[in-house]
Amino acid sequence: MLKKQKLEEKEEKNLFQQIEFLVAMKLFASWSYNAVKKLFLSMEQLEFQKDKYVYKENEPGEYMYIIKTGEFKVFSMIFHYKIFGKKAAENSVLFEKTRKFAKGT
Repeated sequence: MLKKQKLEEKEEKNLFQQIEFLVAMKLFASWSYNAVKKLFLSMEQLEFQKDKYVYKENEPGEYMYIIKTGEFKVFSMIFHYKIFGKKAAENSVLFEKTRKFAKGT
């Protein structure tokens, strides 16, 4: 019985830490603890392998991703238009940024 109680305490502490991670984000700053807890309990934790796409530009966004740890790159196609009278020239530029996340940030 004591092992079960310690396991439950450990799980409750882990749950609290996970929820606190979300509460600390500006996006959820105005949310109540219970609202964030409810959100967290409906979330799914995923891990992605290096060099794998999470989603590609112009795909419909079905999910919101929160990066807790690791590194990711954002690639985006940006179109520039130069108008000369009735003609338009289009140049596409690849935009790349790398973001790093460590535990506790």
